[in-house]
Amino acid sequence: MNSIQQYQAAFAASLIIFSLNSCTALPPEIGESIPPIPSPTATPKPESFPPQILPEFEAPAAPDTVTAKIYEVDSQCQALISENVTLPVEHSIEAAVAKVLEQQYTTDFDLSYRVILDRHKSLAIIDLRIPPNSKRQLASLSNCEQLALFGGLRQTLIGNRGWQIKQVRFTEEGKEIWL
Repeated sequence: MNSIQQYQAAFAASLIIFSLNSCTALPPEIGESIPPIPSPTATPKPESFPPQILPEFEAPAAPDTVTAKIYEVDSQCQALISENVTLPVEHSIEAAVAKVLEQQYTTDFDLSYRVILDRHKSLAIIDLRIPPNSKRQLASLSNCEQLALFGGLRQTLIGNRGWQIKQVRFTEEGKEIWL
């Protein structure tokens, strides 16, 4: 035989040995747990497949916290987008307001606030306070800043249905702000 035929014979022999070694039977306890492979013409039934466990996208909230959506303005200042945040169950509405206001924080706008809830009317009043010596006042907000501040707060409070808030009003030191 020439050298090519010798290599072919050796290769064929090693393939046969390899395929025989890979055909060993599985132990009974493992073989019984593997479902049979359906034939290509058979339509698999949903109940024949084991249930799949899908990973969760969010870690479950701790028992004393709740997941809520807060809204902020998009980069084009065209719409409000939501973000899921974890808040304490106790005072979750106030914490959500604080999160929205954190996003609007600027050094030239000193803002304090108070949240007043009227559960009987499904109403939330956010009383904003700006010191008279502040560099800016609420009247100086651009349309984008108004959408971010007032729209973000309103949508956050109304958009979380568990809080049962249907109406949001804004006041400045007790006087209603008309937008």
